[in-house]
Amino acid sequence: LVGITLATFLVLDWLPIDRERARVESSMEHATAEARAAAVREMRVAVGMIDAETGRPVPWWRRYLHWVEHAACFDFRATQADAGAFRARFGRALAVSALLGLLAVTLAVGLGLLIGTWSGMRPDSAGDRMVSNAVLLGFSLPEFLTATLLLLLLGGGLGGPWLPAGGLTSEGAGAWSRGAQWLDLAAHLAMPVTTLALVPLAIVVRHVRAAVVRATRSEFVNTMRNWGASEREIRRALFRHGAVPLATLFGTLLPSIVGGTVVVEQAFAIPGMGRMAFEGVLDKDVGVVMAITLLVSCATLLALTISDVLHRAVDPRVELR
Repeated sequence: LVGITLATFLVLDWLPIDRERARVESSMEHATAEARAAAVREMRVAVGMIDAETGRPVPWWRRYLHWVEHAACFDFRATQADAGAFRARFGRALAVSALLGLLAVTLAVGLGLLIGTWSGMRPDSAGDRMVSNAVLLGFSLPEFLTATLLLLLLGGGLGGPWLPAGGLTSEGAGAWSRGAQWLDLAAHLAMPVTTLALVPLAIVVRHVRAAVVRATRSEFVNTMRNWGASEREIRRALFRHGAVPLATLFGTLLPSIVGGTVVVEQAFAIPGMGRMAFEGVLDKDVGVVMAITLLVSCATLLALTISDVLHRAVDPRVELR
């Protein structure tokens, strides 16, 4: 956590953006040069870049320790920002991104386990080769290209539109019935969730298929058949072997999902944490970017720990040390 947050802080600190001067120039364009300079200095003192007593720049390490001190108290906002407004904005973005990520992971794991198991039980068949080619295509398509293609095909670019092209709700949806609002939300989430789940789905299918193929060629399958086990029992055992890689993949899927949200939320105009982080980098908003970085880092490290525990639960041969 220290390494991740420190590296992010330094990158933001070295960005060639004078945020305070840009804000003053846009809001005080008719003021005198002296008034604008005083306003810039006042803003830099407020955000902790300049010492109020000496007027000298504050070293980066002191500003980082200042951020750590506030982060320990769950205060991630910039000094001049309103605490209530910041928490409300952050909470709304977190809820949207959590919904997108949960749906994408569920889709990727559910379909990936079924497709990977089905393909692994039929190695070198026509269906297996078709799945392998589809997995290669899924790895090759970046999120921005997938989003563009879906917008062209389903969002009205080449006809239709079949699905809403952006946002989370349609205009006037607040007056609709509860069921109509849920259907409207599902229609708005269809393309973003599909885009976000494509790469994780390819990862899950690849690993599950490889595990099932290894299991089908192992001695225990022949032993089960010699003992008179039914094909259903054999498929159940192979399905369990295919589920073993999911435990280790759990911790690696989260960074892929989080990285994809930045592109997906920008492409489909979704007000989530990815879009919030992108706008925060453009504005050099240290409070926003550092809050999101810390949250994602904690979630990723927690997911990696949970994946180790899940691996032990799925495969009793694994020991935790």
